[in-house]
Amino acid sequence: MMTIKFVHVVLVISTFAVAAHSEVIELNSEHNVSNAKVVRQLWTSTGFCPPAPHEIFNHYIGNDALRQNIRMIGGLPYSPQTFQIRIHWLLDLVTVDADGSFNFKYLDDFLHYITTSGLSIGFELMGNPGNVFTDFENHTQVLRWYKLVNQIGK
Repeated sequence: MMTIKFVHVVLVISTFAVAAHSEVIELNSEHNVSNAKVVRQLWTSTGFCPPAPHEIFNHYIGNDALRQNIRMIGGLPYSPQTFQIRIHWLLDLVTVDADGSFNFKYLDDFLHYITTSGLSIGFELMGNPGNVFTDFENHTQVLRWYKLVNQIGK
C-alpha cells in the first residue's frame, strides 16, 4: 500500500490582511499511481473589482497587497501570456485634465504592471473618467466617448 501526503495550503489575501491556514491530508491507496493522468489546465483567467468607491481606483492600485496578489497570480504555472486578468472600472483610472483632455497615466502604469507580471488583460469598458459622461443622448458626449475609446485602442 502506498501512502501519499498532500499539504493543503489556503492563502486568503485581501486589501488589508493576509491569513494562512494549512493542513496535511493523508491518502492511503492500493492502486498503482504510475498510470496517473495529467489534468489539463482549466482555469485561465481571473478578475477583480476595486473596492467602493471605484471612482478613486487610482488610490487603490498602489496598494502593496493588491500588487502582491497580482505578482502571485502572475507566478502561477501556466503558459506565458495565456492567463488573463479582467478588471472592472479600469476607465476610472483615466483622469480629466483642466483643459478637458484625458490623462492615461494611472491606466498606463497599472496596465504596464499587470503585463510585466506575466498576465494578459481583459479590458472592460467600465467607468466614467472624471464623471464627464452624463447623457449618451447628447451627440457631443457620444463623440467624446468615441474619441476616448479610440485613444485607448491605440
